[in-house]
This record gives sequence, C-alpha cells and structure tokens, in this order.
Amino acid sequence: MKLPKLITLLTGAALCVSLWTAPASAEETLNWVEGPKKVGLGQIAELDLDKNFVFLNDTDTKKFEQQNDSHVNNREIGSVFPKDENQNWAVIFEYEDTGHVKDDEKDKIDANELLESYKTGTEESNKKEMYPTACSSTAGM
Repeated sequence: MKLPKLITLLTGAALCVSLWTAPASAEETLNWVEGPKKVGLGQIAELDLDKNFVFLNDTDTKKFEQQNDSHVNNREIGSVFPKDENQNWAVIFEYEDTGHVKDDEKDKIDANELLESYKTGTEESNKKEMYPTACSSTAGM
C-alpha cells in the first residue's frame, strides 16, 4: 500500500486535516495499523478504526510528519488515513493538557484576565511564521 506525502497542514484545537500527494519515501519504517481494529489515542481516547482506514500512533505520526517535511508540534497522539489512494486527506489528532478546572475552583477564575492572556498569546503566535510559504510579497516594487 502506497500512502501519499503530506504537503499541507491545517491545525485546529483538537485535530488537524492534512492534504497529501506522492508516496512517502520511507513508509516501510512506519507501523501502519489497518482497520477494522480498535486503536488508542494515548490515554485520551480509543477509536473503532473502520476497514477503509489505516492508523499511525503518536510516535509514527510524528515520524510521518518529519519524513514529509511537515511541522511537528509534539502534541500529536495519532493519525488516520483512508486506504483509498484516490482520497487525499488525513486526520491528525493532537492533545494539549491545558488543565482541568474543578467545579469548586470555577468562581476563582478572572474571565477578563483569561481573555486578555488569550489575546496576547494569539498576537505573539501570529508574529511567528509556523509554516513558511513559497510566496513572497512584491508590493512597492
């Protein structure tokens, strides 16, 4: 089975969707799990993998991303790909342990301070280019 090369990564809070082309050159070093089978996403969740999909655990997902020159953020906990070579998508599952708020602590949270920290963090994150592009600006030339 030839699985395509990862070319674009769209991130979300809990999962990523990837588009891919061309076979990965080192796919034999990855431990592909074929469905149907139950697969684990670390200690977080379990998936009932359908017969039409393959799965990579956290370690192999990171290897896959590295082999295909994609960004690895070390929050990856697994990925699912279709077996059908005519489909060019994947789901990359990520988990970030941001903390659990107990019911008796919820009234101690300053909502305005929390919102401000999100805004500041987002502004700082937007200043960093996570995914370099081949495009360049020619404005003013």
